[in-house]
Amino acid sequence: MQPKNYYSALGVNYDASAYEIKSAFRDLAKKYHPDKNIGNKNAEDNFKEIQEAYSVLSNLGKRKKYDSGLGYKNSYAKSYSSVKQKTTFEEKREIEKRDKSEQYHFLICIIVASILLYFIVNYSAK
Repeated sequence: MQPKNYYSALGVNYDASAYEIKSAFRDLAKKYHPDKNIGNKNAEDNFKEIQEAYSVLSNLGKRKKYDSGLGYKNSYAKSYSSVKQKTTFEEKREIEKRDKSEQYHFLICIIVASILLYFIVNYSAK
């Protein structure tokens, strides 16, 4: 079974930036949205496909995993491996936002675990 080619689904090149992927997705989403194509099963299927493609290609981790799974061995794969050189300022800000949210989730988990541990220790002694 051949894996889906998300790049061709969105109509972008393999070395497309996050901005290009996002704008291609928005254009296609407007075109194939089910609210604009009521009763058109083909448009609905296309919309689901471009949503799936965008969810993979917009996330740097998923995109890297997807690219390695397809086995692209051209210059794009080499240049894409260093994310810091390939990203623009806007993309770096987006990456930093994701990293901070992951840190906050971890911090919240630590706080909740310490509160639970406090209650367990104090009330188990009584």
